[in-house]
Order: sequence, then structure tokens, then C-alpha cells
Amino acid sequence: MSIIVILDKAICSFSENLLTMENIQVKIFGSVYTFKSENNSKQKIANLSNELSELMKQYAKETNNINPLEISILTALNLLEENHSLKSKLSEDKV
Repeated sequence: MSIIVILDKAICSFSENLLTMENIQVKIFGSVYTFKSENNSKQKIANLSNELSELMKQYAKETNNINPLEISILTALNLLEENHSLKSKLSEDKV
């Protein structure tokens, strides 16, 4: 299993296949990021990046805030809350 590596911020090797991975550039909330990814994951990463960017734009509009760091944190917290809610619901459904 490979974890995405952000190239233009810091290089971290989390994959045994790092040398065989390909670069993909995505735009999130107005900034371009270059990632390394396995070839079969490129479209998924592009789709997730687009979805993330749209969420960030939505939160920026709702809060009247354009600070990228604050919007990133707000988005992360909202996604974590959604994740926890879904996990709780799945746990309840199993019982």
C-alpha cells in the first residue's frame, strides 16, 4: 500500500514503490500541489482533490474567510466530524 507523498512541501518516503510512482499535479483552493501516486490512483486523487477544493470554497463562502490555513483546518475538522459520525452509525448498525 502506498501513501501519497507531497513533493513541493517535503519529501517523505512512505512507499516501497516510491521510485516507480508517477507525479500528478492538482489544484486545491487555488494552490497547485504535486503528488507522487501509483498510476492507477491518479484519477482518484484528482477527483478527491476537486472535492476537497469545492468543500474549502464552500466553507470560505459560508464563513466569509479566505485564509487558506483557517479554511483547511475548518475543512479537516468538518471531515473528521463526518467520519466519526459515520463510524458511530456503522457501529450501531452492527449491534
